[in-house]
Amino acid sequence: RNRYESWQTVAAENDQESVKRMIAPNALDTGLVFLLVGFLAQYLPWTLVPRGTNIYHYFASVPFLILGIAVVLSQVLLRTKKSGILFLAAFTALAFGGMILFFPYVTGIFAPVSWLDAGKQLLRIWY
Repeated sequence: RNRYESWQTVAAENDQESVKRMIAPNALDTGLVFLLVGFLAQYLPWTLVPRGTNIYHYFASVPFLILGIAVVLSQVLLRTKKSGILFLAAFTALAFGGMILFFPYVTGIFAPVSWLDAGKQLLRIWY
């Protein structure tokens, strides 16, 4: 029986070499190539369109972006334990803060004018 058969065994051993053997470099490279090709197949055709494009034209690329970010963050976490955790926490906090700041713009919900003006001053791109 293969001792690296389940993720629970790898987690219980808490051995970085076990994790590296569990996630074979060839399988990881194949997955990254799949994500890159999938993203570019959805994204690149819209760059050639001469008319204006809207956000919904790029929605098909979003799953590939999310999975790509997840793969990159997992690799950062595997390669640099302590600083990787700090980077992951900062990235998550920044993403959550951006969501809170721009949620009224994206959804169109009512928000105080001061909130909208703060977003306008922050990036200087809104209305």
